[in-house]
Amino acid sequence: KSITKKILSEEPNKLFEKEVREVMDEPFPMVSENTPLTLIATLLQYFQAVLVVNNGKVEGIITNSDLITTWISEY
Repeated sequence: KSITKKILSEEPNKLFEKEVREVMDEPFPMVSENTPLTLIATLLQYFQAVLVVNNGKVEGIITNSDLITTWISEY
């Protein structure tokens, strides 16, 4: 999302000359596999995704569409 905004607001050639740290956002929050979905839903109000980590290794990524899919399958 951030890169798309920058592409639309700057000349693409200038954007590709920048270093990653100049265009990157804060990292996504990380949670364990046992984190309640209610907490993840709260985090997704502020972040585009939440990383699921197990023993220091990213095992998955959760987005709003995942929550919607889970909710639909429950009801």
